[in-house]
Amino acid sequence: MAKARAEAMRRNIDRKAENAVVWDDKIESKTTVCPVCGKPSGTGKFCNNCGASMSRNRCQTCGEENAQGVKFCNNCGSPMKAAAPGRCANCGTELTPGSKFCNECGERI
Repeated sequence: MAKARAEAMRRNIDRKAENAVVWDDKIESKTTVCPVCGKPSGTGKFCNNCGASMSRNRCQTCGEENAQGVKFCNNCGSPMKAAAPGRCANCGTELTPGSKFCNECGERI
């Protein structure tokens, strides 16, 4: 009798598993938080709230993109090198003397 119950239970489980829907929705996009104001920043190059640049720094060793302000690459662990004087720390573009923002990426100097 116990064997018949166990087999019936197993058939029921198998039948329900065949019709089960595991995932039926879209994957949500990741929310990016502004490193300056701490609020959701949207998907653009600049924060929707405070206007801070949301561009990412490239590791000069492996080329992986990293968040601004990190001291070591999240991919290879290499130190994130500072830009040469007269160059944007974010994108490396040569700066115009006296500028307060990078002409290429908008980073505050």
